[in-house]
Amino acid sequence: MIGRCCTLLFLLVGLAAATPAWPGQAVTARYEEISGTRVTLVVEIGDPPPAMIIIEQEIPAGLTLLDASPPFNKMSGARSSAKWLLKDAGPGRQRILMQFSGPVDARDLRSELRFRVRGTESSEMITVTP
Repeated sequence: MIGRCCTLLFLLVGLAAATPAWPGQAVTARYEEISGTRVTLVVEIGDPPPAMIIIEQEIPAGLTLLDASPPFNKMSGARSSAKWLLKDAGPGRQRILMQFSGPVDARDLRSELRFRVRGTESSEMITVTP
């Protein structure tokens, strides 16, 4: 009996860890790495995924975004933010790797993600800070 309970618990924990976002949660995000001039933003996309996700990363004052993977789609006129448009992204994890011109202070990082929940007219915005 105890062995079956442990096996069931192990399976449930494994499934939960493999699920990018809980049911009803279309998108979550967090900064995974902030190291010197490198920053990684991780976006977890639930199932069903939104048709499109707009990610806007603020560029810390005094710094320039030198490189990004995937490449950003648009830079603001004042070069104070970069935007990515993730169209038809499937469920799972999307990493955005950024390289800045100088060391990044975590307190200066902020991004916004906007998306429409599939099957509804509901638009959502989440703000991500370290």
